[in-house]
Amino acid sequence: MARPIIPFALPAAAQAALEAFTRTGRRPVRAVRRAQALLALATGIGQQAAGKAVGLSRQAVSQLRR
Repeated sequence: MARPIIPFALPAAAQAALEAFTRTGRRPVRAVRRAQALLALATGIGQQAAGKAVGLSRQAVSQLRR
């Protein structure tokens, strides 16, 4: 049985900061992937789908939510 998707609320200021972080300059890939995973979670998709979209495991995305 699939786990229910728990909503992830991301404040507008934080979302704007993460979007800017992922778009500008040279950044460590690890940090950019984490930011992209958080942005994906904010759209309402599940942890596994968010992880698959950015190249992280479900467990890694789960830890980011905390």
